[in-house]
Amino acid sequence: MDSNAIQLLLVEDNPGDARLIQEMLREARGVSFSAEHVASLAAALERLAAGGIDVMLLDLGLPDAQGLETLIKAHECAPNVPILILTGLDDEELAIQAVQEGAQDYLVKGQINSSPFTRAIRYAIERTQAEEALRASQDLLRTVIANAPVVLFSTDPEGTVALCEGKGLIALQLRPDQIVGAALSTLERTVPLMAQAIRQALRGRTLTNTLKINQLAFEAHYAPIRDRNGNVCGATGVATDVTERERAEAELRATVAELERRNQELNSFTYSVSHDLKEPLRTLEAFSQFLLEDYSQRLDEQGRDYLARIGNAGARLKRMIEELLVLSRMARPPEDLSRVDVAQVVANVSAAFQAMTEQRGARVEVDGPLPPALGDVTRIEQVFGNLISNGVKFNHSEPPVVTVSVRDVSSDNVTFSIRDNGIGIDPQYHEQIFGVFQRLHRREDYDGTGAGLAIVQRAAEALGGRVWLESAPGSGTTFYVTLPAWAETPAAVAVA
Repeated sequence: MDSNAIQLLLVEDNPGDARLIQEMLREARGVSFSAEHVASLAAALERLAAGGIDVMLLDLGLPDAQGLETLIKAHECAPNVPILILTGLDDEELAIQAVQEGAQDYLVKGQINSSPFTRAIRYAIERTQAEEALRASQDLLRTVIANAPVVLFSTDPEGTVALCEGKGLIALQLRPDQIVGAALSTLERTVPLMAQAIRQALRGRTLTNTLKINQLAFEAHYAPIRDRNGNVCGATGVATDVTERERAEAELRATVAELERRNQELNSFTYSVSHDLKEPLRTLEAFSQFLLEDYSQRLDEQGRDYLARIGNAGARLKRMIEELLVLSRMARPPEDLSRVDVAQVVANVSAAFQAMTEQRGARVEVDGPLPPALGDVTRIEQVFGNLISNGVKFNHSEPPVVTVSVRDVSSDNVTFSIRDNGIGIDPQYHEQIFGVFQRLHRREDYDGTGAGLAIVQRAAEALGGRVWLESAPGSGTTFYVTLPAWAETPAAVAVA
C-alpha cells in the first residue's frame, strides 16, 4: 500500500456506481488513492470512528439513511474529515443545504469525469486542512486574548464596539457581552477619553492615552483598521492595566521628593552648624595667640608648646569647617549651567598654585586643546584645583609633573584626564579616598584635611558627571573626570 496515497472512504450502495467511481480513481493522474468501499451509513460511521480516513464520498440515498440526515450523522462522527456528496439528484437547493451542513462539494453522478472528479477531491481536502489551520489559529488567538492581562477591543466604522475580550475585564468586573454593541455615544458618557481616541483612530491616527476607570488606570493604544484598499473600516485597541505601575511611580516620586527635602535640610544644617562653629573657634584661636604673645615669659616651654598645639588644632579645625561648607555648596546642583572654558580654568588654577609649584620645582602641563564643558566655574575650579594640587603634593618625583588632557569627547560628554607621576594609590583604596576627611597618610607627612577628593566627586556629580581613577603604588595616578559637553546654542552664555 502506498503510504502517500489519499485514504478515501466511498459510501455507495449501488455496486455499478461504486465500480465506476473506483475506476475513475485508478485513472487519476498525479495523485494516488487508496479507496475503501462500504454500502451503508452504519458501516461508514464504524470505519470513520476507527480513524485514518482523509476524505469521504457519500451517497445521500443509503439503505439505512436518506437525505441530509446521512450527511449530518457522518459529519458529527468525523467533523475534520472532508465530505463530498455524490448523488444522482441534480437539486440546486439540496446542494446549497448540503454545503451549509458541512459538505465540501456536491457532485451529481453522470455529470463528472475522472479529471474534475479527482481535482474536486483534492480541493476538498486542502480546503478542510486550511479551515482546520484557521480554526486552530483562531482558537489560539482567542485563548491568548482571553488570558492576557489586557482589554482588547475593536469597533465598526461608526465606532460601535464589535469585540471586547481579555482578562483585564475581570478587574473592571465586566463581561464581554456588556461592552459589545456599545455605541460611541455611550462611551462618550462613560469613558470620554476613550471615545475621543476611537474617533481619532477612525480618522486614521494611531495614538496612546491613559484612562481612569473605576479607580483603575489603563494605558490604551489605538489604531485604525483598514481594508484591502487602505480605507479605514474600524478601529482597534488594547488597554493594559497599569494601576500598580502608576501607584509605584507615585510612591517613588514621593520618596524622591522626601529625600530631596531631607537632603536640603541636611545641607542647610551642615551650613548652619559649620557657620556657627566658626565664631567660638575664632575666639579660641585668638585668645591662644594672645596668651602666647602676652604671657610667653610667664610660661615654661611645655606651656608654650600646649598653646601652640591649641592654635594649630584650631587652625586645622577651621580648615575642616571651611571645607565642610565648600562640600555642602558643591553637592547642590547649580541653578544655572553655562559654557565653561576649561582651558582658562586650568590656567587660573595653575597660576593660583604658582608659589607651591615653584617651591617644589613642579610643572603643570596641558597636553592638547581642552574643549569647553557645560557647568559652572566654581565647581569646575574645585575639580581641577584639588586634583592638580594633589598631583603636586603627593609626589616625590624630580620634578613632579601633572598633565591635563582630554581622553574622550562625544556629543553628550567630555572626559578629561589629570595624570601625575606621584606616589600612586593602592587599588583597594580607590573607593575609600572619596569619603569625607579620608586620609591614607599621616598628617605629619602630607598636609591637608582629606576632604579634597570628596569635594571633587560631589562637584562633578552635581554637574551630572563622574570621577574615577587608575593608579597603583609607585606608578602615579590618573584621575578621569566626565562632564557634560558644551553644545553651541544661540542662547548660550559664555563664562571664562
